[in-house]
Amino acid sequence: MEAILQQTARGLTQSSFEEACDTSQTVLGSGDRARECVNVMRTLVVYLSCGSSENRIPRALIEQVYAILAEPQQGPPRLRLLCSLLLREYAPCSSINIDSFDPPVDRAQIQFILPVLLAQGDQFAMLEQHLPLIVDWAVGVGSESEVRQAALSFVAKVACYRNDFLEQDQVQEVNKSLAEVFRHTSNVAAQNTSSRQLFASPSKSQNFLLELDGSQSRDIFTIFNMAKFYSPDQVLNVQAFSMLLGWLRSNFFLATPTQEVSEDEVMLSLDPTVFDESPRLTADDISSEFKEAATEYCLRLIDQSLLKLPDDKMVNGTDRMLLQAGAIEAVRVLDLLCELDPQLVPRLFTSIKRLLRTGTVAQTELPPHLQIALLEFFVHHGEVVVFDLDPVFRTFFGTVLRTHHSNTCLAMQVLNFCLDHASQLARASVFTTFFPNIFKIVAWSPRTFLREIVQLLPSFLSEDTYIEVFHFILDLPCLAAALERADGPAVEQRSDRQRPDISGALLNYILRDEGGLGGTIDKLENLHTLLEPGSTSHRVQVAAEITPILLQAFFNTIMDAPAECLLQLVPVMLERVVKLYNIESFRAAARKVLADQILSIFEASPRLIVDLRKDLLEFIGNRRNVGEGKEEFFVHVVWIIGEYAAASSDPRCTTEILEQYYNVLELFAYEVNRMLQSAEAEISNPAYQAVHTTRLMTILMLALAKLGTRCQDLIPRVLLTLTKIIKQHSTRSSLDIEGRHAIVERASQLVATLQHPSIAAAVLVPPPHASKTAVAHNDPTSSLSLLPWT
Repeated sequence: MEAILQQTARGLTQSSFEEACDTSQTVLGSGDRARECVNVMRTLVVYLSCGSSENRIPRALIEQVYAILAEPQQGPPRLRLLCSLLLREYAPCSSINIDSFDPPVDRAQIQFILPVLLAQGDQFAMLEQHLPLIVDWAVGVGSESEVRQAALSFVAKVACYRNDFLEQDQVQEVNKSLAEVFRHTSNVAAQNTSSRQLFASPSKSQNFLLELDGSQSRDIFTIFNMAKFYSPDQVLNVQAFSMLLGWLRSNFFLATPTQEVSEDEVMLSLDPTVFDESPRLTADDISSEFKEAATEYCLRLIDQSLLKLPDDKMVNGTDRMLLQAGAIEAVRVLDLLCELDPQLVPRLFTSIKRLLRTGTVAQTELPPHLQIALLEFFVHHGEVVVFDLDPVFRTFFGTVLRTHHSNTCLAMQVLNFCLDHASQLARASVFTTFFPNIFKIVAWSPRTFLREIVQLLPSFLSEDTYIEVFHFILDLPCLAAALERADGPAVEQRSDRQRPDISGALLNYILRDEGGLGGTIDKLENLHTLLEPGSTSHRVQVAAEITPILLQAFFNTIMDAPAECLLQLVPVMLERVVKLYNIESFRAAARKVLADQILSIFEASPRLIVDLRKDLLEFIGNRRNVGEGKEEFFVHVVWIIGEYAAASSDPRCTTEILEQYYNVLELFAYEVNRMLQSAEAEISNPAYQAVHTTRLMTILMLALAKLGTRCQDLIPRVLLTLTKIIKQHSTRSSLDIEGRHAIVERASQLVATLQHPSIAAAVLVPPPHASKTAVAHNDPTSSLSLLPWT
């Protein structure tokens, strides 16, 4: 059907639409209500659905369509349905005039007219004009069963998006009507009205409603009762329960908008959470009769859902879904009723706990969607009866999420539940314990739940978990690959069993349910190698794309943490920048974030230059840390040493520490020069080219010069090193002419500056608390046209 609509939309023009309107008007005017009439109406509906909103239908055609819709003996039901669809698609429109339901309007066609009235909205005052009469129909005043059902549905939808249209007494009338429907629906099965057997005696078994276990029903009718045929009041009962939850939310609870909608969408939206309409009714306005009837009905549903079915009773998939949906709806209604009247909690808690303890709906394990509804009930009302939530949280966030993370619908419910109850879950340490399982949701559906996981990420961080969460974010593509591997063909699983000491342990690590490791494993590279075949998967690629976003969100939170946290985080950053999953685009993006954030960390805590000198010296002392795309991060570390290795950053930064940093940087510079003195083949070596870039050499020379200005004994060594760099780059270099000239010019300027130590100290050493992007000397007329320090 979607393909047909797309094809129609591509071939639709204004002339073809006008031609369809003319054809429809001619056929409708001829009085023909046969197949041709249905076909032209169907074509017009498709055109109107696919075309521009500026397409206008002639007023005469609108009047013809409404006449067919409303008047008696104007065609079969499918033709009236097409007319209703067309008018709903075209509404709101002043040409659609629903001014009265009196004759010639056929009462049997009310079910087709009311959706059109709803689509008209309040722009032409029709809704307010007819609403009192429709409410009367909904409560059973002078209305047939079909009219009452249509009217009740209409009133429920009006309450969802514009509850201010309903007066308080009208709401009370509907409440009273619903209570009667719940309590007084017929408990006898309907007869087959289409039977033509004049003298057939009905079977006694067909006169009674049945329970799920096949026994005769002796209690009030609910949606779980079974019969071959249902009476109109039983159908109304099903409709009343289906609207109960939305009715309570719309009239008694404050709705929080979940999305922004345009003015045109307001009248067509049926989502009760779209509008921020404050409830006009309070708990005192709800009658005890309605509250008691709704409570009894929901408790009856819970009792029915716990019935043990006989062994020979087979429940198909549709029946099972109905049982689960009914139980979920009953728990949510009871949740709202308890919020309205907390005195109901002790009475209802026993039944809710029994449902959780039994864990059986139609002889299956407790459905995860139902567990979400139960969790909400316990979180809202558990404190009233001093209920311990920890076992419930452990079962759901541990066991259930492990096996159902790929269920997109459940995943959305879980994340919304976490966002709505973040404070309670944080107090129960749910986030800091079970964040690995929550990450499985975003690893399986990375693009779908990115916004939700970014909002939840700060809740995962604590003094004990932030390092582990950092590892988990960087390993998100690995997690996606591991999940696909775990759900993959049996061949891969057999290959894993052949190496249980390696692959099994690694997969168990990345697929763990709970946090608490505090770090990562020493065989991380083995894990990356094991999961490398999955790097081409679309899911893994998308997970890799969102990882930098999660990294940025992580650092936005962790920057407000105490300095001790940053002290432990930086060594992990130095370790992980060289250990990333083998996706080049992912590595580049992740390293870019890490490079930017390490600058921010040292700007916020420059004293780390002393506390972390061992880690920094080890990192820059390894030349492999600058190759294979890691230059950006390496350059930033070199710049940090030159910028913050000073007594002004930390009085503990002694001459000995400055010499340690200088020795490592000087050795690095000599290694580059040594490679320049080697054969031409060595210059073309990728290992040399990785470290011999204009930017790296410039920052390296500048860092050496800055260290020299802070320790006068180092100045001769700095001058010697810079002189050798000038000599080597003047004769041989793998750089282009422009890059070679930039390095030689910078080195020459630094040599000239360092020959005057007092000037060098003023030029090269920034003032205290200077911005990381500021330059200490900025005179355009000066001969010291130095490149920016960064």
